[in-house]
Amino acid sequence: MDEDYSRLILYSAVRWLSRRNILSRFYNLREQLLVILTMEESEFNFLGDEEWWTKLSFLTDLFVHLNKLNSSMQGREENILTSSDKIMAFIEKLNFRKTIVNQFNLIMFSRTDLLVVDDKILALIVESIALLEVKMNKYFPSNNIKNYNWVRDPFNVSISDLVDLKLVEEENFCSIKND
Repeated sequence: MDEDYSRLILYSAVRWLSRRNILSRFYNLREQLLVILTMEESEFNFLGDEEWWTKLSFLTDLFVHLNKLNSSMQGREENILTSSDKIMAFIEKLNFRKTIVNQFNLIMFSRTDLLVVDDKILALIVESIALLEVKMNKYFPSNNIKNYNWVRDPFNVSISDLVDLKLVEEENFCSIKND
């Protein structure tokens, strides 16, 4: 067995920052797991099912995208406006990916693209992407942040676009905008 990992780490012993890679590590150890399970009589026979591995490959690919989004929203320069932009971009990408997957193109899901995917699993993938898009829109509505676009570019906003500012703040905004 030529695995990249010298030993398996229990989940509780995994460092906090590397926990996002658990699915990828598990998926990469697929062959070794199957060898171990064939040597021993195990209750995990479902690990020999190709359909189960195809679903796991999609889940792994999806978590890679989610982890990338999560990592991009961390750091000193990050704020609610930039994070909201990244979330809205991710939601748009989900819509795009759903359209592409409907055309039997899984290139944006690298592990899943390497496997044979039947119509049933393809429908499940499209449904999962659509559900994630709905949930992301529910938990991160874009209209809440539009009121604060003046923070991004205060020189291209009119006073009438400002919401929830006091009269003194609006007056100060006029001074800043025209300086």
